[in-house]
Amino acid sequence: MAITHNVAAWAANVHYEDLPAEVVRLAKNAILDTIGVTLAGVDEPAPRIARQVVEEDGARPVAGVIGHSLRTSPESAAFLNGVAGHALDYDDVNHAMTGHPSVVMLPAVLAAGELAGASGRDLLIGYVAGVEVMCKLGEAMGREHYAAGWHATSTMGTLGAAVAAGKALGLSAEQLVHALAIAVSEASGSRQNFGTMVKPFHAGHAARAGVHAARLAQRRFEGDVTALEAPLGYFALFSLGQARPE
Repeated sequence: MAITHNVAAWAANVHYEDLPAEVVRLAKNAILDTIGVTLAGVDEPAPRIARQVVEEDGARPVAGVIGHSLRTSPESAAFLNGVAGHALDYDDVNHAMTGHPSVVMLPAVLAAGELAGASGRDLLIGYVAGVEVMCKLGEAMGREHYAAGWHATSTMGTLGAAVAAGKALGLSAEQLVHALAIAVSEASGSRQNFGTMVKPFHAGHAARAGVHAARLAQRRFEGDVTALEAPLGYFALFSLGQARPE
């Protein structure tokens, strides 16, 4: 089963015009909700500390940080917006993957979109494509993934964010295959850190890693084209052999 190729081909070929009106409405509501919880969380300790580190490092001012005047690299903006958005843990939840999709997808697609000069419709389709991939992965992986201690917001969010950012950057199906492959090796996040600042870090990490994967793939950085379905691929590693990728 050429799952990695199939996912990338679907994502590359889905367009704004393909979205049902109800999906557009729900996506807009979710985006507004995520901006709201990000503004509420921007001065919590975890995002404040993360922002201090980013400011110390400095970067080309490409992308904005919600609720703050700082502009920084696409990866760092995605990271900071993800941390702030999850700092209060009021962001939306999807039970297909037992995690929080919007707080990863929106920071990733906003940052990549600013880099690419994307339109509002480009951002919306990137967001929807990323959420769809993230949640379908959750359905395929089953409950064993979460029960084993993985934080799906981060482990599945990284792959969804690679798709979301890739759409905003205009990646081809071939490039999205490699973005997914890179994201497979960036996926991480332990539930042992729940209750600490690392939980919101997971959302920011996934958004940042997804943008990073998409930008590398845009420049023809290559990974294994069967990274999802291969014997040592994503499903095998993260689901304890219980995934149903079909």
